Amino acid sequence: MKRFILLFCAVCLYTALSAQCDPVADITDTEVVLPSPFTPDNPGSGISDTACINQPFEFVVSLSPPDEFNGTAIASININPEGGVTGLPDGIDYVCNPPNCVFDADTTGCIVLTGTPTNVDQIGANSLTITGLILFSPSGQFPISFPSPLIAPGEYFLFVKEEGAENCFEPVGTNELANFVSMTNRPNPFSAWTTIVVNSDLVGNYQFAVHDVLGRSLEQRVVNITEGENLIEFDGSNLANGIYVYSLSDGKNVISKRMILHK
Repeated sequence: MKRFILLFCAVCLYTALSAQCDPVADITDTEVVLPSPFTPDNPGSGISDTACINQPFEFVVSLSPPDEFNGTAIASININPEGGVTGLPDGIDYVCNPPNCVFDADTTGCIVLTGTPTNVDQIGANSLTITGLILFSPSGQFPISFPSPLIAPGEYFLFVKEEGAENCFEPVGTNELANFVSMTNRPNPFSAWTTIVVNSDLVGNYQFAVHDVLGRSLEQRVVNITEGENLIEFDGSNLANGIYVYSLSDGKNVISKRMILHK
């Protein structure tokens, strides 16, 4: 039976009416939900991106239901299509892939949290819960939630900061820098070293930074970017397993991506 563990999710662009999301393509047989709820002993767990007031935000949770639960065959995990994610800040909603939020056993789908937070009274940690049902085969059902004390202990916190705050995730494509610069890292996941590949139509000095999921700075340095492919080496050998965010900034705009350290 699949178990809940740490790793990560994918992020892409969405709209409120016709959003699409890409689940993690290589979820293993031991994984059900990515990321798992946050616990202190799992540094890469929880919602890794931070939202800012009046700034677009997206985050994806991937689901891969097991084929059985406590020895009983599973047909699907059904997340409530309305009200299935509670605790969302004003301006943030969610949509599923598949659109009906029915995740069949042995398939992989995703839930995207998307929108623009607007309520300054909700600055800080917002506790989220995803609720639904496990449908058994040939019949029967059982309520499920993420997180839950027995199935997936921990917390899902969506952190909201004030407008213009640092270290807020900005979706790729929503600023001018993203129109001219793209980033990826390889390998990903990585065990010690990874290479940040920056393809750029621009030339100049840029601020390269790496943060953990709580926004703590791990590395900052100025890099010279030339037109075409640029390679930035990153040494994560002294870091714990988990999810990390790397970014490139021109001082006005920033693009961010996530990488997974798994030794």
